[in-house]
Amino acid sequence: MPAASDRAESAAVGFVDIHAHLLPGIDDGPDDLDESVAMLAAAGAAGTSTVVATPHLRADFPGVDVFELAQRCHALRAAAEDLTPAVTVVGGAEISLGWALAATDEELALASYGRRGHDLLALGLPRRRRRTARRRHRARVTGRARRVGRGTSMTRSTSRRAGR
Repeated sequence: MPAASDRAESAAVGFVDIHAHLLPGIDDGPDDLDESVAMLAAAGAAGTSTVVATPHLRADFPGVDVFELAQRCHALRAAAEDLTPAVTVVGGAEISLGWALAATDEELALASYGRRGHDLLALGLPRRRRRTARRRHRARVTGRARRVGRGTSMTRSTSRRAGR
């Protein structure tokens, strides 16, 4: 039986890029198949063994159809096979919370890493909303009223301090 270090080395086959806008012509990634193949070749030359194609699934990219993603990944694999045989292309998607809440279970499975039904890559809140959420949390934790978002957050301790 090989030593643990030998097993670890044989399992490590290269970098994994879990977020790549790689599919041609459907979002803000490459315009055509040649550009996609060139991106895969560059990734392979840099030591990447697996690239997850993650087109946007959200309202501002209505042309991305979750039901077409597997076929598009297959077409890219076929086109790149001779040039980048060591790079594996795995399907996935970069989803927005709004899209995910409206999606069916089937659509969520199709958007997941390798279409396995779990491991979704979801966008976070926009910067302004993250800042507002942090302020609300801080106001709750510290008991201090602050102007937060559209209203104010008041807690018992701030009301007492104000003499109420």
